[in-house]
Amino acid sequence: MSKIIRPGAAYFLFGIFTLVYVALTLWAPTDTDILTRYDLTSSEARNLRLTVTLPYIVIWFFAIFGFVRLKTYSHLIRKSSHGKSLSTIANGLFVLAVGLPLRAIGNRLVSLAEDLQPHLAATSTIIVNYIDIIAGLVAVGLIYTGSQRLMKTTTKSNNKTAPPYLVMIVLALIGTSYTYLTFTNPVRQFPAAEGGHAAYYLPDFLLLFTVVLPYLIIWYMGLHAAYFIRIYRKSVQGIIYKKALAYLAAGIVFVVLSRVAMRYMASLNTIVEAWTLQYLLAIIYCLLIFIAIGYGLIAKGAEKLKKIEEV
Repeated sequence: MSKIIRPGAAYFLFGIFTLVYVALTLWAPTDTDILTRYDLTSSEARNLRLTVTLPYIVIWFFAIFGFVRLKTYSHLIRKSSHGKSLSTIANGLFVLAVGLPLRAIGNRLVSLAEDLQPHLAATSTIIVNYIDIIAGLVAVGLIYTGSQRLMKTTTKSNNKTAPPYLVMIVLALIGTSYTYLTFTNPVRQFPAAEGGHAAYYLPDFLLLFTVVLPYLIIWYMGLHAAYFIRIYRKSVQGIIYKKALAYLAAGIVFVVLSRVAMRYMASLNTIVEAWTLQYLLAIIYCLLIFIAIGYGLIAKGAEKLKKIEEV
């Protein structure tokens, strides 16, 4: 990804993911346990899945659009001191953009595998979780590296680069509460009943070192990346440029916090399964809106950066 990826190729990839996801949504059977729990017919369950699928597709488009715009801008200023840094951030956004549909499609395939071959439930769940972790680590690692380099291009010696205490306190609260909820989840390793689902299907030592700690690292780097961009923003000139960077930093914060919320829901799966359908859908739609705001802000910031070079 050192060279610019053509917009057509990125949007083609978006189209392929969309077609696969819609096909799985329309034709994959719904878990009979879900149909029974919420008193739904197969057609009703499929229609409800579509109400979640369409917002997901919009979010993927925002993510791809933000990547394309930021990559295009970084290519235009590739000879400047911050061009390579923005290119690295754009590469991270690309991995995030690809990771979103991979995770969603993976979840659909997990449901399909569990329906056809119940003994594959553990393996498929573990694989999808690790794909999400690896994609998250690569994506946020690139964004963190690019934003840190970006900050160093203009940070003066008297500027504070250490994160404020509030950020550290928030990270500590998120980390401890997520760890506690994960290891007090009674179905983290095994389903509560036959036909049920476990959250991770992993022993606790693997859960700690290959799931919990990587997620904490992802959140740590993501929030710090947003902070580094904020520091860089204070050192640059131009109202449009400052606004673009503000949108980019805010979008990264929203994306990170949405990932935190999703992991909380995974760790509270026994409670989530007890919610009424209306309450569950309300939470899901709120989470989708939150994610859409994050990627929408990133796309808006990237678009403003692109327009700077067109003036």
